[in-house]
Amino acid sequence: MNKILTFATCALLAVGINSCCNKNSCEKNQSGTSCLEVIKNRTSIRQYTDQPVEKEKIDQLLRAGLAAPSAMNKQPWKIVALTNKEKIKELADSTGKPPIAKSTLTIIVCGDMTKTSGNADDLWWSEDCGAVTENVLLAATAQGLGAVWCGTWPDPNRYNKARQVLGLPENLVPYSMIAIGYPGENPTPKDKFTEDNIIRIE
Repeated sequence: MNKILTFATCALLAVGINSCCNKNSCEKNQSGTSCLEVIKNRTSIRQYTDQPVEKEKIDQLLRAGLAAPSAMNKQPWKIVALTNKEKIKELADSTGKPPIAKSTLTIIVCGDMTKTSGNADDLWWSEDCGAVTENVLLAATAQGLGAVWCGTWPDPNRYNKARQVLGLPENLVPYSMIAIGYPGENPTPKDKFTEDNIIRIE
């Protein structure tokens, strides 16, 4: 289990850097913020204005998500981009996730079971979907948007309700729901760095 968690942590960090940087250096994005600053400034935003997210920004979020690494390049995912306000509210009510109801865009990252090994114990798809989710969160921050990761998998009650609301087939497992919009709050990002959580082997 520790090996899996270590792999996932390293993958997510690599994903974040890959989303914002070129191959050679941490260049600044259009807003003048470096990729490492984007990572450090990302924080959970649960309040949003009524301003809709532009199609161009939605496309950038989707492109960032699908640029995530994937074990053996199976890409076992599908992404739902939800902007229908009635469906957004229904999804929030059915899954018990209030931030979703306040968002103007909800992205649902799903695992596609037809692209896995078929082994019930094969959970590599969930790590891949975690990488997609983190990419979307970082891309949202880089574009001046606010977002929060609303957990879905591994709670069958929650992901089955999400699947039902969205009308998804059985082979798609909603892994995460990401509420996104223009920030209606401005919390200070948490500094989570502590040597207590680091093991240095030199």
